Amino acid sequence: MAKSKVKVDEEAIRSWNYHAASITNATTRTAIHETKRDKSKRIDRLKKNYSQFSQYYFPHYAEAGNADFHNEAGETIKNDANIFAVLEWPRGHAKSVHADVIVPLYLKVNNLLSGMVLVGKSESDACSLLGDIQAELQFNEIFKADFGEQMRQGSWTEGQFTTSDGIEFIALGRKQSPRGIRNRDKRPNYLVIDDIDDDELVENEDRVDKVVKWIRGALLGALSLKGARKVMVGNRIHPKSVLANIVGDVDEGTPKNEIIWHSKIYAAYNKHTRLPSDTLPLDPEIDIPAWNYYTIAELNRRFSEMTSRIAWQEYFHRFIPTGKIFKPEWINWRPSRPLVEYEHLVAYFDPSWKAGSNNDFKAIVIMGKHKQYYDIIKAFTRQCSIGVAVKWIYDQYEIFKPLDGTQEVECQIWMEAIFMQEMLLDEFTAEGLQPTRNYQVNIRGDYRSKPEKKSRIENISPLWERGFVWYNEAEKGSRDMKELIDQTIGFSFTNGIHDDGPDACEGAIFLLNSFSRSSTNHRRMGVRQSRGY
Repeated sequence: MAKSKVKVDEEAIRSWNYHAASITNATTRTAIHETKRDKSKRIDRLKKNYSQFSQYYFPHYAEAGNADFHNEAGETIKNDANIFAVLEWPRGHAKSVHADVIVPLYLKVNNLLSGMVLVGKSESDACSLLGDIQAELQFNEIFKADFGEQMRQGSWTEGQFTTSDGIEFIALGRKQSPRGIRNRDKRPNYLVIDDIDDDELVENEDRVDKVVKWIRGALLGALSLKGARKVMVGNRIHPKSVLANIVGDVDEGTPKNEIIWHSKIYAAYNKHTRLPSDTLPLDPEIDIPAWNYYTIAELNRRFSEMTSRIAWQEYFHRFIPTGKIFKPEWINWRPSRPLVEYEHLVAYFDPSWKAGSNNDFKAIVIMGKHKQYYDIIKAFTRQCSIGVAVKWIYDQYEIFKPLDGTQEVECQIWMEAIFMQEMLLDEFTAEGLQPTRNYQVNIRGDYRSKPEKKSRIENISPLWERGFVWYNEAEKGSRDMKELIDQTIGFSFTNGIHDDGPDACEGAIFLLNSFSRSSTNHRRMGVRQSRGY
């Protein structure tokens, strides 16, 4: 198949050169002193065991060894010449390493590979992925010591290369024509479709449908009729993604496509029930990682760096829809006003607190009202201890209290009264007794009889729709503000996403409206003596 020249940027080439050098460094070993017979026996043994093959020839990928699901996939794909495997694994769990590199080389050394096609979102993406296997064939000294020099002609930068034994490797972009891909009389018998979904594609069902038809039609039709292994890798970023359509279970209760061999792995499992973990952060006493390359602490650190909605999507295949009640286009940004211009300022704290658990979010919003507008000036939206949230409140109090040294603005601190318990108040008292503080903030209780939470949150959505709610532009990069927005646009009555952030917004808006109705405008606030609640 003649391919047009692919544009690969210079950064991709620099990255590949660095990767190639690292492979050489990792695989350059002192020569093994063994007889030809011993070498042959060793190679035969490695060719029959995917786990040992992976660890021996790819030490740079095998720091923690393969997980059971890696080995199961490798052996299952090898043993079925017509398999259509879908590897639905979390982000960072070596999907591409195994499907794009180790598995095809395992097939190659077992004389089961006649050609490989690697499909990505675009042709340039596919070329970059193809570069990983070329780097192994060209620079893996351990592999070459046992199987000889591998490269003949071509390059990943051109989207096509051929090995010394006549096997062709081809990169294709999504929906690029695969017709005519063959090397003389040999059609490829190994196909990898790697992370073909993206956020834009999955939102358009017509486009998804066209890609699915292209895979099932032109792409599969270009493979060898004698038998071809097909592998799709990715995580489920949408319930009706291309991957979900190939598996078949796009709707609840819909059966999977019976011709698919489906390996679905979650980042962590409950060690007692063996079910996927269902709370974040993970509990080191209960949860265990699917792959021991990671620790629970490392997974939790990664989750804390992203919003919970993205963490569920990327690591647990749990899609949380956005925009059912609060639409993304209703999120507006502008600089906050000088504090003295706000009629009222409120810091509302929703602890969502349960003894012995850090899984709920502690949510605090500092909101100001000016005429009909509500400005969200600062936010704290984290899965953490009460103590961390209380310290944040004190820190913000000290920022908001002084203005020019003579004038002060009152930023009232409120909390849902149900949480006004001695154990919780002890945290505030202890923080105030710190030598660097030496005062107590005044906490007020929201004692109203509240309607059902989800209905309360839905009732404030028209303020966002009409453009009355604004987010502080200075906080655009804040992970707390990102989490608050994710919880807001992800809010619905059914999806189970945390809603502590929008609940805190509802509390703040209710109080600001109450102050406006009472037409009481207290501008002065110093350090007040706590009244014990």
